[in-house]
Amino acid sequence: MNKRNLISKLMACAFCCCASLSLHAQEDYDVSLRIVDEQGAQPGYECIVRLDGKTLQVLEARVEDRPDQMDSFGNVIQKDVNFDGLDDLLICLGGMSVTDQTFMYYDAWIARRTSDGITFTRYEDFRDIANAEVDSAKKRILSHYLVRDGVTYNYTQKRWQDGELKTIGKSWNVKKKLVVK
Repeated sequence: MNKRNLISKLMACAFCCCASLSLHAQEDYDVSLRIVDEQGAQPGYECIVRLDGKTLQVLEARVEDRPDQMDSFGNVIQKDVNFDGLDDLLICLGGMSVTDQTFMYYDAWIARRTSDGITFTRYEDFRDIANAEVDSAKKRILSHYLVRDGVTYNYTQKRWQDGELKTIGKSWNVKKKLVVK
């Protein structure tokens, strides 16, 4: 494994771990997730979401391509993705190898208050965002990847407008300094 690939995988794992640890939950969902990975079928998941002991909804989805890294597949992050004050769910679809690095993709299940309580709707376009990072302070979703030189990251930002994620402005590059001890 080359250094660039290792760094990419560590960055993806760090995002997953950091996002999981830095939750400021508006709702304290109890989430049970079962990975469906049957011989000859597309992998997927079934996710039971409960609040105060009551089942709110069963979320189900399949992935089109089998993840290269199944170990992160099914990790659940509870975070306000659309910045409406209600926590949503991000379900990791696993690591996908792209050229010489691994991209992490997520399903975003957006929570909405209804007369019956809380319901979740999968925002299908979210799974197209590579290495999604929720920036709550600036109310944006960042997508980033390592470019071929191994030290430059390309970023794109998206913002919610009328219930849709829209790309805002042009992408930009940031050079990261590697410190090897």
